Amino acid sequence: MPGPMRVTVLSHDLSTNAGRRTHRLAGALGTFAEVKLIGPASRSHRWVDLPNEPGIFTVRKRRWPDFHASFAELVEAADGDVLIPVKPHLASFAVALVASELRGVPVILDIDDLDVALSPRSGWASDPATTDLSRPKSPLFVSLLTRATGAADAVTVCCHALRRRFGGTVIPQPVDTELFEPSRVDRERARREFGFDGPTVLFPGVPRPHKGLELLADAVARIPGAR
Repeated sequence: MPGPMRVTVLSHDLSTNAGRRTHRLAGALGTFAEVKLIGPASRSHRWVDLPNEPGIFTVRKRRWPDFHASFAELVEAADGDVLIPVKPHLASFAVALVASELRGVPVILDIDDLDVALSPRSGWASDPATTDLSRPKSPLFVSLLTRATGAADAVTVCCHALRRRFGGTVIPQPVDTELFEPSRVDRERARREFGFDGPTVLFPGVPRPHKGLELLADAVARIPGAR
């Protein structure tokens, strides 16, 4: 009798909160498959929320030319029947494509953000560090791999905006609905503790230009008494 399906989930960086979605996808897949989560991690820093679990395999986070050793280790470790790289990065998508070519297994690319928007091509000339090819996470590599999404056998995305751009199936960002349950919070007490005394708009994400913060600020400015 054949064993359970083996799935390898690939993260481009397990030292940052980029590991959040990969870990939660791995957890969901673990309900019906044997799952391994792999990716580079810094020797001195590990994403604080990433638990120590036997199904997590990390390699040393390096720059080129030493990155080739980490890349080869990841290709070796990507031995699942299905490969699910998260984000179009060298350490995730490119590793999965190479492992897929070697082993003849399908690749499902998961896209949880428009990473090319973090460093628009219009700013590359004024900031040469963005095209430093010794960095595996260079926007140039990300741009090339974003254009190569068609090489994946299937695509999943975290929202409808990304589906309009890349197609695929929407898998929403996983959240702890108990932790963020509004009924568990004393609204008035929270407002007093934070000093909110008028209409308030909160942005709980990372403040990046492509997330429309200027539009949000303009909208808030039109609300009488808002802050």
